[in-house]
Amino acid sequence: MTRARWLSIVATFACGDEVIGYRNPEGSATSAESGASDMSGAGSDPSSGALEASAGSESSGPDMEDPLPDFVIGGYDLVHASSFDDGLTWEAIDDAPTGDGDLFAEGIVRGGNRILVVGSTTTLYSDDGRAWQSFSDNQGYQRSVAHGNGRFVSVGMAGRRTWSEDGTGWISASAPEEYDFWTVGWGDGRFVVATNDRWFWSTDGATWTLGQQVGLGWSPLVLYGGGRFVIAGSDLLAVSTDGTDLVYSEPDTPEWAAGCWFQGQFVLMGYGQMWTSEDGMAWSEYAMNDYTGMGCGPTSVIAVRDAEVWRTTDLLDWALVTTLDGDFTHAHYTGPPADG
Repeated sequence: MTRARWLSIVATFACGDEVIGYRNPEGSATSAESGASDMSGAGSDPSSGALEASAGSESSGPDMEDPLPDFVIGGYDLVHASSFDDGLTWEAIDDAPTGDGDLFAEGIVRGGNRILVVGSTTTLYSDDGRAWQSFSDNQGYQRSVAHGNGRFVSVGMAGRRTWSEDGTGWISASAPEEYDFWTVGWGDGRFVVATNDRWFWSTDGATWTLGQQVGLGWSPLVLYGGGRFVIAGSDLLAVSTDGTDLVYSEPDTPEWAAGCWFQGQFVLMGYGQMWTSEDGMAWSEYAMNDYTGMGCGPTSVIAVRDAEVWRTTDLLDWALVTTLDGDFTHAHYTGPPADG
């Protein structure tokens, strides 16, 4: 088995409300420092709709053995694969519906006992991770999908904001067409959506409130963990403890490919580097392999690049677990929700 170890940690940032920025390309390995204030706990809303779901998370955690895969990966032409053993082995979905050759997976999410893989105007869905169905709509290009409070929310280009209780019948929420919505996240009872210079929040995916104007930069990500949101763009990192007000953390950041919450810290992955933080304000930077997608579970992280699938349990030692027939761009944890 091929192994790759991250190179050295190169910088640690600690800041309050002030914006600072410095990155040094070399250094020795240390643990991440945290300049955090107290974190508020995640809220809990009752689930509703056709699918049973746990509020504040993307999936529900039944007492019985979970029927869905732990991870799903997707890529060009919507090709995807599933893992039922924490990312150790993978099942390629050879007979799943695909796109038209120009499509690729833009977002993956679990809601209740259903998994969605969205790309362009095509959505795949499955209730077991093996048998998949597809449908298309004309409501605009999809870039991201999230689940919370018993419903799915899909956002995308030219003002697309839609919501669904079962992932198949979608209702459009009005939005200005000049906004391209890059990503949507769920946490503490609300959805948060980011554009290059705006962000919005909603408790139901149907009615949205415009947040403050902020220059996030290209293709921002929305992450939630530890009672707070992190919105990470190519120009700025911003943090919110309530989903309504932002504190600016770090300027001149890389263009991020993926991010998630893993064992008490935010993890952001760029092209050839990774940043970690317990609070979104104090960040440690690592050099690493050049991955294009990442998903975090309770005990492991899966990263993809081209046809390769990599796995780690400690964010230090990475193992190449398999090479599949495909070009993968996204990975997502789809098992029971992790604590915290």
